[in-house]
Amino acid sequence: MKRMEWQILKNFRVFALIVIWVAGAMLASWGCDSEPKPANPEEASYFQEVHRYREQRDRFFQTSPNTPLLKGDQENFDGLHYFPIKPAMRFALTLHKYGTPDTLYIMTTGGKDRPALRYGYFEFEAQQRQNRLQVYKFIDHEDPNDPYLFLPFLDQTSGEHSYGGGRYLDLRETVSDEYTVDFNYAYNPSCAYGRKDYICPVPPSENTLQIEIPAGEKAWH
Repeated sequence: MKRMEWQILKNFRVFALIVIWVAGAMLASWGCDSEPKPANPEEASYFQEVHRYREQRDRFFQTSPNTPLLKGDQENFDGLHYFPIKPAMRFALTLHKYGTPDTLYIMTTGGKDRPALRYGYFEFEAQQRQNRLQVYKFIDHEDPNDPYLFLPFLDQTSGEHSYGGGRYLDLRETVSDEYTVDFNYAYNPSCAYGRKDYICPVPPSENTLQIEIPAGEKAWH
Protein backbone atom coordinates (compact mmCIF):
# COMPACT_ATOMS: atom_id res chain seq x y z
CA MET A 1 0.00 0.00 0.00
CA LYS A 2 1.23 3.44 -0.82
CA ARG A 3 2.46 5.34 2.19
CA MET A 4 1.62 9.04 2.16
CA GLU A 5 4.44 11.45 3.07
CA TRP A 6 2.34 13.55 5.38
CA GLN A 7 1.07 10.53 7.34
CA ILE A 8 4.18 8.40 7.78
CA LEU A 9 6.38 11.22 9.10
CA LYS A 10 3.70 12.93 11.21
CA ASN A 11 5.34 12.13 14.54
CA PHE A 12 8.76 13.20 13.30
CA ARG A 13 7.30 16.44 11.93
CA VAL A 14 5.86 17.30 15.34
CA PHE A 15 9.29 16.71 16.90
CA ALA A 16 10.93 18.98 14.32
CA LEU A 17 8.45 21.77 14.98
CA ILE A 18 9.12 21.56 18.72
CA VAL A 19 12.88 21.69 18.20
CA ILE A 20 12.59 24.75 15.96
CA TRP A 21 10.41 26.52 18.53
CA VAL A 22 12.83 25.74 21.38
CA ALA A 23 15.77 27.09 19.43
CA GLY A 24 14.45 30.69 19.80
CA ALA A 25 15.09 33.77 17.68
CA MET A 26 18.72 34.59 16.81
CA LEU A 27 20.23 35.93 13.56
CA ALA A 28 23.93 36.02 12.72
CA SER A 29 26.39 36.56 9.89
CA TRP A 30 26.70 34.42 6.74
CA GLY A 31 28.71 31.23 7.22
CA CYS A 32 31.42 29.80 4.99
CA ASP A 33 31.81 26.35 3.48
CA SER A 34 33.05 24.86 6.74
CA GLU A 35 30.87 25.08 9.81
CA PRO A 36 31.76 28.22 11.80
CA LYS A 37 32.33 28.11 15.52
CA PRO A 38 29.53 29.60 17.63
CA ALA A 39 30.23 33.24 18.39
CA ASN A 40 28.54 33.29 21.79
CA PRO A 41 26.64 31.05 24.25
CA GLU A 42 23.30 31.77 22.60
CA GLU A 43 24.62 30.73 19.21
CA ALA A 44 26.23 27.65 20.74
CA SER A 45 22.84 26.64 22.14
CA TYR A 46 21.30 27.10 18.69
CA PHE A 47 23.97 24.90 17.07
CA GLN A 48 23.27 22.21 19.66
CA GLU A 49 19.55 22.29 18.85
CA VAL A 50 20.20 21.87 15.12
CA HIS A 51 22.62 19.01 15.75
CA ARG A 52 20.08 17.37 18.06
CA TYR A 53 17.45 17.61 15.33
CA ARG A 54 19.82 16.04 12.81
CA GLU A 55 20.75 13.23 15.19
CA GLN A 56 17.07 12.48 15.76
CA ARG A 57 16.38 12.46 12.03
CA ASP A 58 19.33 10.15 11.40
CA ARG A 59 18.09 7.82 14.14
CA PHE A 60 14.64 7.70 12.54
CA PHE A 61 16.13 6.80 9.17
CA GLN A 62 18.40 4.14 10.66
CA THR A 63 15.96 2.41 13.02
CA SER A 64 12.36 3.10 12.01
CA PRO A 65 10.37 0.46 10.08
CA ASN A 66 8.96 3.42 8.16
CA THR A 67 12.36 4.64 7.02
CA PRO A 68 12.37 6.02 3.46
CA LEU A 69 15.69 4.28 2.84
CA LEU A 70 16.09 1.22 0.68
CA LYS A 71 16.91 -1.89 2.70
CA GLY A 72 20.55 -1.95 1.68
CA ASP A 73 20.99 1.74 2.41
CA GLN A 74 19.43 1.34 5.85
CA GLU A 75 21.75 -1.54 6.70
CA ASN A 76 24.79 0.54 5.71
CA PHE A 77 23.46 3.88 6.92
CA ASP A 78 25.98 6.23 8.53
CA GLY A 79 23.99 9.47 8.48
CA LEU A 80 22.30 11.89 6.12
CA HIS A 81 24.27 14.63 4.41
CA TYR A 82 23.91 18.23 5.56
CA PHE A 83 25.23 21.65 4.72
CA PRO A 84 27.16 23.34 7.54
CA ILE A 85 24.91 25.19 9.96
CA LYS A 86 24.52 28.80 8.83
CA PRO A 87 22.80 31.11 11.34
CA ALA A 88 22.32 33.67 8.56
CA MET A 89 19.93 31.25 6.87
CA ARG A 90 17.49 31.81 9.72
CA PHE A 91 14.93 34.57 9.27
CA ALA A 92 12.37 36.20 11.53
CA LEU A 93 9.51 36.84 9.10
CA THR A 94 5.89 37.93 8.99
CA LEU A 95 3.45 35.74 7.10
CA HIS A 96 1.44 37.95 4.75
CA LYS A 97 -1.83 36.05 4.66
CA TYR A 98 -4.23 36.38 1.74
CA GLY A 99 -7.66 37.76 2.58
CA THR A 100 -9.35 35.17 0.39
CA PRO A 101 -6.88 32.32 -0.19
CA ASP A 102 -6.93 30.68 -3.61
CA THR A 103 -7.30 26.94 -3.92
CA LEU A 104 -4.65 25.24 -6.01
CA TYR A 105 -3.69 21.64 -6.68
CA ILE A 106 -0.18 20.62 -5.75
CA MET A 107 1.21 17.86 -7.93
CA THR A 108 2.56 14.73 -6.23
CA THR A 109 5.02 12.10 -7.34
CA GLY A 110 2.15 9.60 -7.46
CA GLY A 111 0.34 11.58 -10.14
CA LYS A 112 -2.56 12.62 -7.92
CA ASP A 113 -2.84 16.32 -7.15
CA ARG A 114 -3.54 17.49 -3.60
CA PRO A 115 -5.87 20.45 -2.97
CA ALA A 116 -4.34 23.21 -0.89
CA LEU A 117 -4.86 26.84 0.00
CA ARG A 118 -2.31 29.40 -1.10
CA TYR A 119 -2.35 30.67 2.45
CA GLY A 120 0.16 33.51 2.42
CA TYR A 121 3.72 34.39 1.58
CA PHE A 122 7.04 35.34 3.14
CA GLU A 123 9.44 37.93 1.80
CA PHE A 124 13.07 37.98 2.82
CA GLU A 125 16.34 39.46 1.63
CA ALA A 126 19.29 37.18 0.97
CA GLN A 127 22.28 37.32 -1.35
CA GLN A 128 21.37 40.87 -2.34
CA ARG A 129 17.97 39.77 -3.65
CA GLN A 130 14.43 40.19 -2.45
CA ASN A 131 12.88 36.74 -2.33
CA ARG A 132 9.33 35.48 -1.93
CA LEU A 133 7.98 32.07 -0.97
CA GLN A 134 4.36 31.00 -0.93
CA VAL A 135 3.01 29.08 2.06
CA TYR A 136 0.34 26.42 1.62
CA LYS A 137 -2.23 24.69 3.78
CA PHE A 138 -3.55 21.33 2.64
CA ILE A 139 -7.33 21.01 2.76
CA ASP A 140 -7.50 17.23 2.38
CA HIS A 141 -5.86 16.68 5.74
CA GLU A 142 -7.27 14.15 8.19
CA ASP A 143 -7.59 16.83 10.87
CA PRO A 144 -9.07 20.11 9.54
CA ASN A 145 -7.80 21.90 12.65
CA ASP A 146 -4.20 20.80 12.17
CA PRO A 147 -2.05 23.98 12.40
CA TYR A 148 0.51 22.57 9.95
CA LEU A 149 1.65 24.91 7.17
CA PHE A 150 3.68 23.64 4.23
CA LEU A 151 6.65 25.52 2.77
CA PRO A 152 8.21 23.61 -0.15
CA PHE A 153 10.88 25.21 -2.29
CA LEU A 154 13.45 24.78 -5.02
CA ASP A 155 16.64 26.83 -5.15
CA GLN A 156 19.82 27.08 -7.17
CA THR A 157 21.39 24.13 -5.33
CA SER A 158 18.52 21.83 -6.40
CA GLY A 159 19.72 19.00 -8.61
CA GLU A 160 23.35 19.70 -7.77
CA HIS A 161 24.16 19.88 -4.07
CA SER A 162 20.60 19.29 -2.86
CA TYR A 163 17.77 17.03 -4.02
CA GLY A 164 16.50 17.91 -7.49
CA GLY A 165 12.88 17.53 -6.41
CA GLY A 166 13.16 20.35 -3.89
CA ARG A 167 13.04 20.48 -0.12
CA TYR A 168 10.49 21.18 2.58
CA LEU A 169 10.09 23.27 5.70
CA ASP A 170 7.30 22.65 8.20
CA LEU A 171 5.65 25.43 10.16
CA ARG A 172 3.08 25.48 12.92
CA GLU A 173 0.54 28.25 12.42
CA THR A 174 0.79 31.13 14.89
CA VAL A 175 -1.78 33.67 16.04
CA SER A 176 0.69 36.53 15.59
CA ASP A 177 1.68 35.57 12.01
CA GLU A 178 5.31 35.89 13.11
CA TYR A 179 7.56 32.96 12.23
CA THR A 180 11.12 31.75 12.32
CA VAL A 181 11.92 30.39 8.86
CA ASP A 182 15.10 28.42 9.35
CA PHE A 183 16.59 26.81 6.25
CA ASN A 184 19.00 24.84 8.43
CA TYR A 185 15.99 22.59 9.06
CA ALA A 186 15.15 22.16 5.37
CA TYR A 187 14.71 18.46 4.62
CA ASN A 188 14.24 16.19 1.62
CA PRO A 189 10.94 14.53 0.69
CA SER A 190 10.86 10.82 1.52
CA CYS A 191 10.82 10.15 -2.23
CA ALA A 192 14.43 11.34 -2.40
CA TYR A 193 15.85 8.08 -1.07
CA GLY A 194 14.86 5.52 -3.69
CA ARG A 195 11.77 3.75 -2.37
CA LYS A 196 8.76 3.71 -4.69
CA ASP A 197 6.01 3.39 -2.08
CA TYR A 198 6.06 7.03 -0.99
CA ILE A 199 3.99 9.81 -2.51
CA CYS A 200 5.41 13.29 -2.05
CA PRO A 201 4.17 16.78 -2.94
CA VAL A 202 6.22 18.53 -5.62
CA PRO A 203 7.13 22.17 -4.91
CA PRO A 204 5.10 24.46 -7.19
CA SER A 205 7.19 26.35 -9.72
CA GLU A 206 6.24 29.65 -8.07
CA ASN A 207 8.42 28.60 -5.13
CA THR A 208 11.62 28.38 -7.14
CA LEU A 209 14.18 30.73 -5.62
CA GLN A 210 16.77 32.39 -7.83
CA ILE A 211 19.39 32.12 -5.10
CA GLU A 212 21.24 29.25 -3.48
CA ILE A 213 20.10 27.98 -0.11
CA PRO A 214 23.28 26.23 1.09
CA ALA A 215 21.67 25.13 4.34
CA GLY A 216 19.73 22.13 5.59
CA GLU A 217 19.83 18.68 4.07
CA LYS A 218 21.91 17.87 1.00
CA ALA A 219 21.16 15.34 -1.73
CA TRP A 220 21.23 11.70 -0.60
CA HIS A 221 23.33 10.33 -3.49
